[in-house]
Amino acid sequence: MAPLQSACEQQVSFLHDRRYVGALDTTRAGAVLVPPDLAGRVPAASVAIVVKATYEGWAKVAAMFHPVPAALPGIHPLALVSSTAVIDPSAEVGPFCTIESGASVGPGCRIGPYVSISKGVQIGKDCRIGAHVSISHTLLGDRVCLHPGCD
Repeated sequence: MAPLQSACEQQVSFLHDRRYVGALDTTRAGAVLVPPDLAGRVPAASVAIVVKATYEGWAKVAAMFHPVPAALPGIHPLALVSSTAVIDPSAEVGPFCTIESGASVGPGCRIGPYVSISKGVQIGKDCRIGAHVSISHTLLGDRVCLHPGCD
């Protein structure tokens, strides 16, 4: 993954802003995501990947190169989990987490270290909760990602 200007033969790039068409003409990228009307401008040494929405296509390609790691099921021995909390067996709860009474963590979730989940919080499936996150008074849907340190 690299910008048009610096990409080499082993990298993928994209063009969304027409101000950079000149960079497309000289790119050395192995593949370039472009809208349909610019496919003919992609250099012969590059593969044109024609997409209607370049930002969306770029996000999908980036996800293939940098997949989200799967949860490692289980509750770390240094986590403090209330006996009335419901943790799906496929969820991962990291060290030094606190999960209070009545909270629930859905299948495939990955709860990072030092996370605080207050009473009654419900977390859907396949969520990623980063380190040092505090969650209270919340119902999270599926596939929500909370980055480290957010409250």
